[in-house]
Amino acid sequence: MLHAIRFTLNSLVIMLIAIGMAASIAHASEMDSKRYIVQLDSESLLSLVRSQEHASGNLGEKTAESNHEVKLKEEFQTESKSYVLLEAPSESNVSDYLKALELSPISVIETEFTNSPELGGGPKAMEAPRDGHKIYVIERGVPGISSLPMEKQIEVSKGSQKVVGQFGDKLEWDKSFLTQEGTFCVYRTNNVDLIKEHASIAGFPADKISAVTHKIYDF
Repeated sequence: MLHAIRFTLNSLVIMLIAIGMAASIAHASEMDSKRYIVQLDSESLLSLVRSQEHASGNLGEKTAESNHEVKLKEEFQTESKSYVLLEAPSESNVSDYLKALELSPISVIETEFTNSPELGGGPKAMEAPRDGHKIYVIERGVPGISSLPMEKQIEVSKGSQKVVGQFGDKLEWDKSFLTQEGTFCVYRTNNVDLIKEHASIAGFPADKISAVTHKIYDF
């Protein structure tokens, strides 16, 4: 009986070690991943989503997703094009993945940091937009913004949210994807002119403002 107990304990230890190793590998893989904002036309977006859905439902199958380690995380779709957030080990993985799907992106840009109201101590965006609010993506040309030190990113967050607060419930900042070329900011409002007014007061450019539909994926 003592032998059986020792055997059971040894098996339990081995199992716990295996679980720990699997968790460590998964965490390391997550840490190694980078994120990219990819602009696609509407038809290409449909092809990409279908491919991701197929790969998710057929995990034992060799797919473009498993071959190139690319995951679709978010989608922001306008009437004519879309912005998608892809997670992958490198830009070459993304490029090879898109080639495998025979898709030609409008652009592929690495997002090196995500700023948000919470970074500066502000409130987290609501789970869904308020009644009457639409979601907008604002492209801002601010070269090198993703390289700013953390204290500066916090300062930017506080400054932006302070201006947002002036508009009450009429304007909400969700988050901003920062790149070496500028930002893709996600805002919600019932009046697009407030986005322009916010940019003017905060001293940010608002080069392009697009109304979008937003989806989050968990493949």
